[in-house]
Amino acid sequence: MARQTCRTETSAALPTPALASSLPSLTGMRWAAAFVVFVYHVRNFGYFGGEGARIVDWAFGAGATGVSFFFILSGFVLAWSARPGEGAWLFWRRRLARIYPVPLVTALVALVLAFTVVPGLRPSGSTEAVSNLLLVSSWNHHWWHALNPVSWSLTCEAALYAVFPTVYAGLRRLSPRGLTALAMACTGAVILLPWVNSYFTLGWTLHSFPLARIPSSSSAQPSAAWSSSGSGAGWRRRPPWGPSSSAARRRQLRGVHSDRAGLSHTGGCAQ
Repeated sequence: MARQTCRTETSAALPTPALASSLPSLTGMRWAAAFVVFVYHVRNFGYFGGEGARIVDWAFGAGATGVSFFFILSGFVLAWSARPGEGAWLFWRRRLARIYPVPLVTALVALVLAFTVVPGLRPSGSTEAVSNLLLVSSWNHHWWHALNPVSWSLTCEAALYAVFPTVYAGLRRLSPRGLTALAMACTGAVILLPWVNSYFTLGWTLHSFPLARIPSSSSAQPSAAWSSSGSGAGWRRRPPWGPSSSAARRRQLRGVHSDRAGLSHTGGCAQ
């Protein structure tokens, strides 16, 4: 009976792998990207001059890439934190409650400014204004700066949310090789889109067109599948180039035997 108790207590005392529920390193990267985008916009307003302007141009002239990073990060976090049993409607309601209040308030502020001190914000008609409020304005390249000029990024984000439940359902059915192929295909689409847009004269404004932003966001979602330990996303797969499950199991068993040997030498169990 004592031996059984010892084995039970030993098993309970052994450390278990912690399931990651937060991504502090990515939070820091988000701050860095936001800073780059902020300075880029300040530079566009002509705030800096002389030698300072030259330095800022050199350091932050490509600041728009920070927005691209946000789309990639958003795709990763969505897949990492997704809830396997959650339906599409519940997911959409949660995302709407999370992001919509801010663009709604800023759009109303932009309307006030448009008819008072900043007439350049004035929409061409009610349809353009409504499209901005519904987060669909960037689907029309003439309206990508409609009403609240920076809301085009939220329009792209809304498109990502619209397709995510379907993408997520497909991701959960893919093998590690399938996930690798999907990541490569999305990356290839990002690279080829400028050529396709030019060759076929599509006339898309790629940086603000929602359909063109979906591949970059989706390219990070297989990475979340590989990286997640199961917290929230529910994946248990390993990347094809990572350590095999048998090797990981051998390491785990070695740790178990070491812990038990240590307990035996220190008299941690009743005999």
